[in-house]
Amino acid sequence: MKRIAMLLFVSLLISCSDDSERAIDPDLQEYFDLFKEAGDARGFEIDFEAKNITAEIRTIVDNSILGQCFTNSKEIIIDRGYWDGLSEIDREFLIFHELGHCYLDRGHLDTDNPDGTCISMMHSSPQVCDGNYFPETREIYWDELFNP
Repeated sequence: MKRIAMLLFVSLLISCSDDSERAIDPDLQEYFDLFKEAGDARGFEIDFEAKNITAEIRTIVDNSILGQCFTNSKEIIIDRGYWDGLSEIDREFLIFHELGHCYLDRGHLDTDNPDGTCISMMHSSPQVCDGNYFPETREIYWDELFNP
């Protein structure tokens, strides 16, 4: 009987505990907030908690993977070494791209404009089109991201 009571107590503690694993890394939060603002401005009600989105920065062993969205678990992982070397605009691009997968359920879009620039921030790699994501062009990319 004591064993059953102990198991019930442990189960209760686990079920009531803070689920800190289901969180957004504080270093990523400002980019998630910006994504929410951009989505809200385009008629989307962005709610990361409702979609159970999590994100963390950690070392990814495969050097070819810089950021990744696991669509089934809605988990985003960003490589620590890559993140530390990025500019603010590149960090923004990376988080918006991964949230395009995890939050908006977008796949890759490798189409380019006549001038060779990427039509979408959802392209699969820099080799398929010329990146053109800058502060002065980001609104165009946000429009396409939320309304493909």
